[in-house]
Amino acid sequence: MELFDQLEYSISIPKIPERIVCLVPSLTELLVDLGLEYKLVGVTKFCVHPKHLRKSKTIVGGTKNIKIERLKKLNPDFIL
Repeated sequence: MELFDQLEYSISIPKIPERIVCLVPSLTELLVDLGLEYKLVGVTKFCVHPKHLRKSKTIVGGTKNIKIERLKKLNPDFIL
């Protein structure tokens, strides 16, 4: 699958992501709203909505202080 970002750069995604780590709280909420919570494996400590998310997903640190080793162990195929 080939997509283009807002700067018209080509982004190639070889398969549909199955293991997503999201580092942006507002995008985490969007993924949940889109019904993709089951694909989220990691979030930041600031991803507080919905409230149960931090209890059911691995916390990979903050938005700027990511625990890289914890993130690697999740084996994500897509990081937002």
